[in-house]
Amino acid sequence: MRCSRCVLPSTTPGISFDAQGVCNYCRKAKPVTYQGEEALLEVIDRFRGQGRYDCIVALSGGRDSSYVVIKAVRDYKLKVLAFNYRNPFTHPVASENISRIQKRLGVDLVQLEFPGDIHRRTMRHNLVAWMRRPSLAMVPMMCVACKMLWKPILDIASRHDIKIAFSGSNPYEQTTFKRELLGIDAEASVARYYTGYIFGLVRESLSNVRYLASEVLPTTVKGYMFSGP
Repeated sequence: MRCSRCVLPSTTPGISFDAQGVCNYCRKAKPVTYQGEEALLEVIDRFRGQGRYDCIVALSGGRDSSYVVIKAVRDYKLKVLAFNYRNPFTHPVASENISRIQKRLGVDLVQLEFPGDIHRRTMRHNLVAWMRRPSLAMVPMMCVACKMLWKPILDIASRHDIKIAFSGSNPYEQTTFKRELLGIDAEASVARYYTGYIFGLVRESLSNVRYLASEVLPTTVKGYMFSGP
């Protein structure tokens, strides 16, 4: 069975259908309200020209983040400081894209590598833990080190007195069903989201205590303290 409106299949986590065949994701969906580019420009102009850099942009070398840097430099004429996390799984094409952006746009770049091979070690450990007791809700734990990025980004922005931070994403690639797997209602507020996320993670971890090993616990705590909803 599939939703008569969005065609999500019955295998989607937490899905249910009403008498008309419409799924709960469609029934609870709220239209996105955009404030518009003018509102963004008001914020940009408020902080433009106050220091060496106007903004910091998280740059992975992928499509979305590369577009944000190009937009910031060419359209908004901002002085951009790009931030890149060079993780052990960075694809050579992404590295090449970052190099091209630097050369063509003339942006400064700060690259970060976590010490002690944290990313690889936590991924290996959490993958083994997951295989002992598979749970769809804990799949995001595989890349828990990725969630630690915003802390150094905010530290660098503070050090350079940067008031604006940009990151890029694609609404068609959002995976909001993950919150349902942790028992978080799709309509939950931001506060309820974080509370539900914490309780959901604790509940899942207590059912598989390998996630609580001292080797990975600090990374997990830092990751979920600073990651976005």
